[in-house]
Amino acid sequence: ADFLPGAKPAKISEYDRRFAEHIESHALLAAYGPQPEVRETLAQLARVASCSLMTAGSNLKGRRVALEKHGIAGFSERFEAVESDPRRRPAQLRRLGEGDPRTLVAAATDSLIRSAVEAELFAVGIASGGCSVARLHQAGANVVYKELHELADSFRNGAADLIGAGLLPPSFDPPG
Repeated sequence: ADFLPGAKPAKISEYDRRFAEHIESHALLAAYGPQPEVRETLAQLARVASCSLMTAGSNLKGRRVALEKHGIAGFSERFEAVESDPRRRPAQLRRLGEGDPRTLVAAATDSLIRSAVEAELFAVGIASGGCSVARLHQAGANVVYKELHELADSFRNGAADLIGAGLLPPSFDPPG
């Protein structure tokens, strides 16, 4: 309520509803563009692993159109919405990981990092969004990079930092 001083609660609720509707509109999503280097970075990551993209937004169709428009959709095998209930996210992440102990979750939000940790998956924080490096570490990230391309650079250089932090190397096949 601090952002609308003196507004009546009914007006604040209406503002919240309209704002949420606007930020998920097809028109606004179509105006978004990717961060620099994201296509190249996702192409590099897709060469070393199968990738799934997830969004916290509710307009999945509009976001998919934007990904396709910018040539990003082809780098992922799946694109889906993150569970709105944080308590259900760990199960969703485990399902996406298909039981592979080398599953890595790269996320720019502390809530998704916590979900990855709860799902017992390797969590990589990307501090290029609203969360700082410290906040992502506090959420439990195994490794934190300032930009997504640093994760791709790590893989290109042998991923020693990731393996040192606990990610199973590609040649290790756990007993099963």
